Amino acid sequence: MYRTAIGPANSKRHSGNYFITYSKGVKIAGDTGATFQSILSSIERIHHQTLEVSATSEELSASTEQVTASMQEIVTIARDSLERLNVISLSADEQKKSVGQLSVSADHLNQLSSELEVLVDKYQIQ
Repeated sequence: MYRTAIGPANSKRHSGNYFITYSKGVKIAGDTGATFQSILSSIERIHHQTLEVSATSEELSASTEQVTASMQEIVTIARDSLERLNVISLSADEQKKSVGQLSVSADHLNQLSSELEVLVDKYQIQ
């Protein structure tokens, strides 16, 4: 087809150019194929890395949920402990008041005992 386009007189001269152009085209096509193969390989690597990142993100999300659940449990335990400490504190305050009242009563009994001793000494039979 090429020979008819350039005519029989010029066919020898142009046939060398045709093969050089053909060779360059084959080389360019080969280089393009290699470039596309490289691009495809890069895309496959990126896809694999994206899957790994996705799996790692899911693991991180699950770990975060576990940490959140643990923190909520810690908060619940802390609230329960605070409530119990408040009950203990109130009980300690009540016991302190009771001890204070017992101390006042003991002082009063001691005073009555001293008065009784004076009265007994006064009314002793001789």
